[in-house]
Amino acid sequence: MDGKIDSLKFALIKSKEDSNKIKTLWALATLLKVEDPDTAIILNLQALKLAEKVQWRNGLVRALRKTAALYSSLSNYPKSLEYYFAALKISEENEEPKIQADIISSIGIVYFNLSDYKKQLEYALRALKIFESCKDKSKISGELNNIGLAYFNMADYKKALNYYALSLKIKKETGGVNSVTLMNIGGVCFRLAEYDSSLKYYREALKNFEENGWKNSASNCLGNMGNLFTRTGNYKEAETHLKKALAISTELNAVVLIIEQESFLSELYDTIGKSQLAFDHYKRFVSLSDSLNSVQNQKKQIQAEMNYEFGKKEAVMKEQQEKERVVAAEKSRFQKIVISSVLICLLLVIAFSFFVFRTLKKTRLQKYIIEEKQREILDSIRYAKRIQNALLTSEKYIERVLRRNKPA
Repeated sequence: MDGKIDSLKFALIKSKEDSNKIKTLWALATLLKVEDPDTAIILNLQALKLAEKVQWRNGLVRALRKTAALYSSLSNYPKSLEYYFAALKISEENEEPKIQADIISSIGIVYFNLSDYKKQLEYALRALKIFESCKDKSKISGELNNIGLAYFNMADYKKALNYYALSLKIKKETGGVNSVTLMNIGGVCFRLAEYDSSLKYYREALKNFEENGWKNSASNCLGNMGNLFTRTGNYKEAETHLKKALAISTELNAVVLIIEQESFLSELYDTIGKSQLAFDHYKRFVSLSDSLNSVQNQKKQIQAEMNYEFGKKEAVMKEQQEKERVVAAEKSRFQKIVISSVLICLLLVIAFSFFVFRTLKKTRLQKYIIEEKQREILDSIRYAKRIQNALLTSEKYIERVLRRNKPA
């Protein structure tokens, strides 16, 4: 691990300012995101800046999404939303529906983490619509699961069950198994007191979790099964499953799961009359809960401040968008005026040209008539002159004849 990190750091020193350097920054950020998330964010922001510099738009969207995901993992949800919305805007400009749907789905998950289930549902439905238009069955199945999760958290268990079942059906059509959906269906059945069905789905989900080595999910499922066994009076199985679940979550330091499982064990031991064990587990439950609540209260305070800043930024963005809309509308209005003016001028030119043409035609006709009249007059004059000349000739001839015949 350390060797790979050192190798990537060395590669960064020698790399050019291009897409390969961006990919190296991403690879290094991925390796550091668990142990050193702050450095991972810095690396992603460097990749973001470089992608913008080299005008790699797809890389820019990826960098924004990676940064958003990291902020989300640190519970900095306003920052996460800020980067997701920026990524969504560019992907819409690039006309990439699948990427748009992925981002919209991620935004929905952020709202889920903020416990805003109505917003989560709104974005999950938007993402589903796009995935359906792309005919991506795997994504459709995942988004149906997210919709079911939203309804589950809004206590609409019937709708949640319908969406989970549909998600499972589509996933099976692709030859896959959605283990999380199986566990979620088990959770709905438990809430509806359908314990046999709940256990069936939990067992199927647990099998898949263990086969794939997904310890966190396996621990969660084991805890749920233990709680179910307590509820149905199978206390031996309840203790076995809850102890196994707690061992795994302790190994993973999964505090939220540990708190839940300590609570389940306390309830179990209290039910079967083991008061000391019930008290011991209850104390651990309270201690961890207080510790987590203290951290969460600090996060809430920070988050409230960030929400305020995000709200201000959102207001500025809306104001800017309104200004851009007004400018665009004014520009459109000006273009319409210009086009109308050009059309009017063109019509005037055509009308004037037609008038000139008619005038010229009329003038030419008049000129032709005058010329014809003049020609006729000239012909008449010439004809009269010829007659006159002929008459003059005859008179002179008579005069000569008379002179010759005159007596001396």
